[in-house]
Amino acid sequence: MGSEMCIRDRHITAEAFFSGWHIQLELNPLQNVILKETPKNIYWLILAVLGLVIIACVNISNVFIVRTAARKHTLALSAAVGATRFILFKQFWLEIVLLIGSASFIGLTLSAVILAELSHLAQAILPRASELSVNMASVLIAVLSCLILSTLFAYLCTRIINYRQLIGGLKSAGKGKTVQVSKRIWQSLVAFQVAITCTLLFINLLIFNVNNANINDAFTLPIKQLTSIEINLANYLSADREKANQVLNQAANEIALLPEVAQVSRSSSPINDNLITWSLIEVANNKLVLPFGKAVDEHYFSVLKQPILQGRSFSTEDIKSDANVIVINDVLAKQLSSDGNALGMRLSFDITSGRENDLTIIGIVKAMPIPGKALKEPKAFLTRQGYRSFIVELKNNQQLKKQTLNTLLQKIDTGISVHKLESLNSQRDTALFRQYVVSATTIMLIVATIVLTSIGLVSIMRYSVQLRRAEIGIRLCIGAKPLDLFLLVFKQSGAGILIGVLLSVGILFLLQQQSQNIANTVPTLTQLVLFLTTLIFVVILGAIACYLPLNTQLKRPAISGIQSES
Repeated sequence: MGSEMCIRDRHITAEAFFSGWHIQLELNPLQNVILKETPKNIYWLILAVLGLVIIACVNISNVFIVRTAARKHTLALSAAVGATRFILFKQFWLEIVLLIGSASFIGLTLSAVILAELSHLAQAILPRASELSVNMASVLIAVLSCLILSTLFAYLCTRIINYRQLIGGLKSAGKGKTVQVSKRIWQSLVAFQVAITCTLLFINLLIFNVNNANINDAFTLPIKQLTSIEINLANYLSADREKANQVLNQAANEIALLPEVAQVSRSSSPINDNLITWSLIEVANNKLVLPFGKAVDEHYFSVLKQPILQGRSFSTEDIKSDANVIVINDVLAKQLSSDGNALGMRLSFDITSGRENDLTIIGIVKAMPIPGKALKEPKAFLTRQGYRSFIVELKNNQQLKKQTLNTLLQKIDTGISVHKLESLNSQRDTALFRQYVVSATTIMLIVATIVLTSIGLVSIMRYSVQLRRAEIGIRLCIGAKPLDLFLLVFKQSGAGILIGVLLSVGILFLLQQQSQNIANTVPTLTQLVLFLTTLIFVVILGAIACYLPLNTQLKRPAISGIQSES
């Protein structure tokens, strides 16, 4: 065996055509082949959920800070009778752990119900969907998160208290209200909200833009009336290729005569194609090209309404004579010629086999967007009929039943039957399942981000306005306009918004490489527009958050703000 391999090697290396060729084996873990892009999508989902958790934590922190400030008299009494900072911490911790523990229990219960329903609905689509459930790991994570967050919030509440002032019964000065919360804390809360919000919104808008473009491209395909058929062959037909081909040709002709059928192509559906790469040589320049190859008949492009940009499609004579002609798409044409004019060029599988075996390019078709694939791939088509696959174009509002087809096929030969009958619309929806899930997830994340951020910012601004009720009342009494008061309040939070925007830019810069892997098909100008849109939206959201509590204050008599502080 070894000597035979050596002889073959010497024979191959002696051929000029094989000069410089080599064989390279690439080993990929089976897990990576099965999961493909799933881990990367999960990582982005985890980051998005983490961002929402941070926004929620900021909002909860704001609630506890406000609540702590409102309880300053009770805390002062506790400190006066000997309560240490650690005792106050334990008091906060017990209250908070009770609240978060109750919320965690409710969340786990809802998750269990939702996952049970989801696993029931998704069993036909997702493998191992029945395993979706709340398990012990979920409970442990919830308990651990509850303890960590409770400790963090309790520490924050204790931290903002000026313990010495509590013991002395003193009040810190503020604009209209006594409070122990510093301006730096409020600006930090606003900055965190804005930074996480900008980052999440931009990334999710980017992902949604990519997926929506893929979905829209897929729905431009004129496949509404198309159905894919796969035929079963008995063993005696499978063993006789020529006989099987004659039977299938007759089947295609008989199906085309059905009253509900417009035309038939003995080709496979482009949506479920598992195409292999063809190694072709452009003869004139000895240039290697590696398109995906497919064998089709003369009706393929007509059935799919795939436009012929240059030249012509295959003819019946090409099929019968097994002519050495080839049709390529415009993506491959641009690889062969910078102007896309590749008509008349010759391609060869084996440049040493003689020029009579060259394949002449007779037509260039427009590349078809394939559902589930982001890029249009270079493709080449040969004049060969598909073995067991048909694409059937139905007349308007007509349907083709499997029973009808089987009855027809049995009359032709008892060895053939319908293996699968599926509309191309159904194939498209199956191929787009991942895009549908990703788009729905991004929409939910965008909505959740906007809702949580709105609640947080409005809460922060409401408390900020309450602190300045006396100042606002005085300014109203001396004739200040509502716009001036709005700019006053917005200016106070402007530093936090600006810092948040800068933090968001820094975060996106750190994630630039990863985000470009997602948005490699999105033009730079579109990305810039999405980012500017995100910034403008967040600024407008901040402005609305300032206006709503201020508007409530403006509806009251101006003197009420002054009297409440007297």
